[in-house]
Amino acid sequence: MLDVRGLRQDLIARDVRVVAIDGRGGSGKSTLARRLARGWPAAVVVEMADFCRPAPERVQRPENHGANFDRERLARQVLVPLASGRAAHYQRYDWDEDRLAEWHGVPAGTVVLLEGVYSTSELLRGYLDFTIWVDCPYERRLQRAIERDGERMRTVW
Repeated sequence: MLDVRGLRQDLIARDVRVVAIDGRGGSGKSTLARRLARGWPAAVVVEMADFCRPAPERVQRPENHGANFDRERLARQVLVPLASGRAAHYQRYDWDEDRLAEWHGVPAGTVVLLEGVYSTSELLRGYLDFTIWVDCPYERRLQRAIERDGERMRTVW
């Protein structure tokens, strides 16, 4: 069992500003991010899922993994402003409506817990102070995915 309190204290002691939490779907990334943020007033969770590209912008057969996540927008709207000491604002992707939706603010000086698949991708690495890879057996990830997304997603997984 991971000592989340100890990890949080270690990250605070290291004075990290951006922590990426990556791993395969259903591995527990979101849960870890929320648990780290609890009790860390300076921390905010930013989800990679908010940076999915709307369908008209998606690549049908991407040449590289994660091409349908708009990491350039994430860098432009969140990571670059925060790295230069400014507040950030990003537009969340709405999965139900398949469009960019409302804007969210991230105050300057905030610690960002960037959670999601491809959060440690090469394009983002220069902005990251610390990375975490969450590992979990396939059977457990499948169980979590079905609990979260429903039985209809079994074939996708």
